[in-house]
Amino acid sequence: MESYKMGNFMISSSLMADVLNISENEARKILNSKNVRFLNYNDIEYLTFRRTIGRIPEGSVIIYSKNKKALFVPGYPQIKRALILSTAISRHFLDYIVVEEKLNGYNVRIVRYYGKILTITRGGYICPYTTQKIKELLEKLGGKINKGEVVFVEVVGDENPYTRYKYPNCNGFCFFVIDVLKGKKWLDVKQKERFCRERNLPCVKQYGIVKKDETAKLWEIIRKLEKDEREGIVLKDIKNRVSPLKYTTSYCNIGDIRDGMKFFFDEGKGYIFPRILREMFKIEEENLDKSELEKREIELGKALLESAIESINSFKKNGYLGEEFSLRFKNINEMNEFVSFMKKQGGLIEIREVKKENGEIIAKFLKRKRTEKIIEDIIKRGISPLD
Repeated sequence: MESYKMGNFMISSSLMADVLNISENEARKILNSKNVRFLNYNDIEYLTFRRTIGRIPEGSVIIYSKNKKALFVPGYPQIKRALILSTAISRHFLDYIVVEEKLNGYNVRIVRYYGKILTITRGGYICPYTTQKIKELLEKLGGKINKGEVVFVEVVGDENPYTRYKYPNCNGFCFFVIDVLKGKKWLDVKQKERFCRERNLPCVKQYGIVKKDETAKLWEIIRKLEKDEREGIVLKDIKNRVSPLKYTTSYCNIGDIRDGMKFFFDEGKGYIFPRILREMFKIEEENLDKSELEKREIELGKALLESAIESINSFKKNGYLGEEFSLRFKNINEMNEFVSFMKKQGGLIEIREVKKENGEIIAKFLKRKRTEKIIEDIIKRGISPLD
């Protein structure tokens, strides 16, 4: 048995083997690899999987504390994306499909570990800000999460460190349950809705149940979401017999491109091109007439250029380029804990302003972007860094 330093504690290969139900030799290989990272949150230590290893998804974590049993929290399975909606649903699903709203936020897993509520981001990090905010909301709602449950939620609103979109009836920071894992069982849609009702937890909106050949009904839902400026839909088998699919609106596809091009060397083609691909096949399936097609082409062209040009001009005027956002904290210690967490993740974050309002600390942040330095170099040298 070998032990590996994990903060002030030690995690052994036998402990990992027991938690993951793998051989001790496999555990040693994982612990010696660069695919895991050792981290801590207050008095809790945890190991996060930076990449998928065998059947262990990326973002999975093992939470560990001295003299306490370790907890394995699996990463959230990647949901496949439909590009041609009619073809995808007819080939993928068996009969009835539940249509849920796809929210534009960030995915978090909520667990209870020896009485403490913890929230884990998709990447496998316990975010102190998200944890504190969700604890506050659970107390306010009377929401309950028990030992042995992993509650997958989407955090939305314009007061968080990651994605900021305003949602109706959401005052800054909200969450909605999208999936629940009890032990090793994924709850189906009806079970999940019952779980949320019994636990006083907000559940993602459902738009109904359709047969797999009722594509027209899906397009009605999508057109309404386009009009309401929402992200899209998640399609689930009514009994969890097959994996879900997701599909996004043009409003979301083009909006994401516009946002991504603000910091074009940070997001890059790995972010931009898939969204162009989504829109290409969506337009083909919609069979737009000439005027509608030209309108969509202009929207896409503007999304690719306008925000990028604005960013170049903003850097030339201000000498910096970054993402600005504001967060609310109960006290300065919470704010400092969040800043320390972001810096450990490699984020170039600056505090621009701190003020007190109604007993809270409101802090304005600037998250510097890699695009800034590359724009500066291009302006100085006039040479492309790409070709």
